[in-house]
Amino acid sequence: MAQSSAFRTAGRPVPSRPTPGRAGAQAAQPVAPEGGSSAAFPTPKAARTALGREMQHTLRVGWEHLTHLPRVEPDPILLIRAARACWLLDDMDAMCVYYREAAVQLGEVVTLTGRRTGTAPDYWRLELGARWMAATYSAEGRERTADQTALRSMGFQVMDTAQRLSQEAGQPLDRMALEMARLRGAWFGADPELDRVLAVTEQRAAAMDTNNRALWAGERDQLTLAALHGLLKERPERMGVPLTQLDEYLTAQMVRPPTVMDLMDEELLALQTAAVKAGVRNLSLRSAPRAGSRRTEMGSG
Repeated sequence: MAQSSAFRTAGRPVPSRPTPGRAGAQAAQPVAPEGGSSAAFPTPKAARTALGREMQHTLRVGWEHLTHLPRVEPDPILLIRAARACWLLDDMDAMCVYYREAAVQLGEVVTLTGRRTGTAPDYWRLELGARWMAATYSAEGRERTADQTALRSMGFQVMDTAQRLSQEAGQPLDRMALEMARLRGAWFGADPELDRVLAVTEQRAAAMDTNNRALWAGERDQLTLAALHGLLKERPERMGVPLTQLDEYLTAQMVRPPTVMDLMDEELLALQTAAVKAGVRNLSLRSAPRAGSRRTEMGSG
């Protein structure tokens, strides 16, 4: 693993050159080519499929973005895309580099525009997922400890800010989105108030008028609330159903053929991990694939 994941340039963390990760993932490494070629960037023929070529291109562009910070405009979605490609290719070191910088940029988006435009809950969901991935899969030791601290801190910040914004929200669905952001912050951050936040969120969901509740039912937040309720309140044998329903919803949103962005979801992966730890067996979710599940697309076996 890389000994250090970031150095500082002009006050912004810029990830350093990741070293090769797990076996077989060298084709995915976002290492800038030297002398016009690199094993990290094989020729287009090395990628066996269109998805392989997409991952190859995503990692090249993602690395170029990182190496030009802070002189380029933030692009957190590109970094999320690159991080997901690394997961699909089983490169944990590079994946964590991308997720850390994506989380920083997503936080900046919330500060600059998210609160004003009402999109903060969506960006917080991505940011919490990115922080969780880094905190769960980074190298053990100081690096993981720092990532776990950052996740807990961010969870508290989301809870605090979402609570204040929900008091100002004029529409029921906007308030529910912020309540769900608060619940996500509590769950990802392992907040001691998690059970109380869950109860409050469920009460406010039940209190919505008929029209808004009909619009909310079957959407991502409603399905995520059901999944979190199952994880926190149900027996293991009953936890899998809401997770499967959430996975089916995400699968239905995929474009055809699916892109790198469609093939995994950090939040669902976190929920699946918690369910497996709680004793759920035989849980297979399409939007929470195992690491390295698409390595053969790059011709790396």
